[in-house]
Amino acid sequence: MPEERKREGIVPLRSISSNMALASMGVFAPRGVIDHTRLKRVAAEKVKRVNLRPFLLDRPIRLFSGGNQQKAIIGRWLAAGTRILLFDEPTRGIDVGAKAEIYHLIEELAAEGHSVIVVSSELPEVIRLADRVLVMRDGTVAAELGRTDLSEQAIAAHAIPQSKTQGGAAQSHRAGA
Repeated sequence: MPEERKREGIVPLRSISSNMALASMGVFAPRGVIDHTRLKRVAAEKVKRVNLRPFLLDRPIRLFSGGNQQKAIIGRWLAAGTRILLFDEPTRGIDVGAKAEIYHLIEELAAEGHSVIVVSSELPEVIRLADRVLVMRDGTVAAELGRTDLSEQAIAAHAIPQSKTQGGAAQSHRAGA
């Protein structure tokens, strides 16, 4: 799932079902013609699975909230049968209620055996979702922290360069779960 959902993750004027089919179009159009019956059936299954509301498969995705757009993108990759999921800033630009639903969905997917990788600049998000954190600094892995070692302080200590002089400016860095 891309960091920039509206620019890189959706086709705004297309329906929820069309957007959900993007990663597996070969399944829905094996001979170049879309099997709309199959597409609607699979989209309906995945919309229920990700709890997308309202349940309107033909509605353009741009008319849905950011949280529901994000759920549709998750549904797209589930429809494609993907077992490894990369979430880049999964809750950026969505409301608190949708954020909780996305967290719950990510936790369920991990519990079901999907491999889940989360890249986030929100430390509470990383700490909630991660079993293991790789802290990046200057384009390299600065530390690997296990679940028992996770705290905002521990992550920040590895993400922010420790200057020998007090004049250094701290930079913002992203942590990946």
